[in-house]
Amino acid sequence: MNFKRVLLNNFITRSFVNKLLPHMPRRLLQEFMGYESLSPIEQFSFKGYNELLSSNIDLNSEDLVLVLGGFQGISVKKWRDKFGCNVVAVEPIPTYATSLRQNFQNDSKVKVLEFAVSDRDDYLELGLEGESTGSNAASGSRVTVLSRDISKVLLELDQFPKVIEMNIEGGEYSCLNSLLDSKVIKRIDTLLIQFHYYTTFDELSRAKIRVSLEETHQCVFEFPWVWEQWDRKL
Repeated sequence: MNFKRVLLNNFITRSFVNKLLPHMPRRLLQEFMGYESLSPIEQFSFKGYNELLSSNIDLNSEDLVLVLGGFQGISVKKWRDKFGCNVVAVEPIPTYATSLRQNFQNDSKVKVLEFAVSDRDDYLELGLEGESTGSNAASGSRVTVLSRDISKVLLELDQFPKVIEMNIEGGEYSCLNSLLDSKVIKRIDTLLIQFHYYTTFDELSRAKIRVSLEETHQCVFEFPWVWEQWDRKL
């Protein structure tokens, strides 16, 4: 029996390898597992992990990136450090929003909006679960937050974003449907989307959204249920 295959089928070994993935040299990763045998998250790691998200995007210091799901500000810092561009971070959880403001209080090119986004102006109940905080979180600790229609938010901004990074734990479905229905989607140059899978209904929702996106955008890369990039067609 192939020794490598035995290792890959061993749960403990695979769990250990998964923790090392972001830090493993790409050549070693491919040699050990073979690209086609990798899961989507493992393939994403092989291609550069989160560095891939900005690797083929051209921004200048005057452009705006909208980060949906500011959390601890890692993405905000990434965009600021790499392009020196303006960043608006949307973060509905008060403690996270406060922390973001404190971390970037000396940076005039970072703005924090404290609300959630969806397909309507309303309120949402979110489960507090760290980076997995959202409507689908199983946490018993819940908080009710203001939610804004994403299409309205975009049109109210002082500057229209060139890039939207969307990692909002299931909230992407309602947001994308709003952008599609309002036709605001046509103005967005680049969408970075992390679709989340909670039920089989999410598979159908993702498929429908992707078909609709193809009318105005082209898929640059896709790692299912990890990250995908869509650029507006010229």
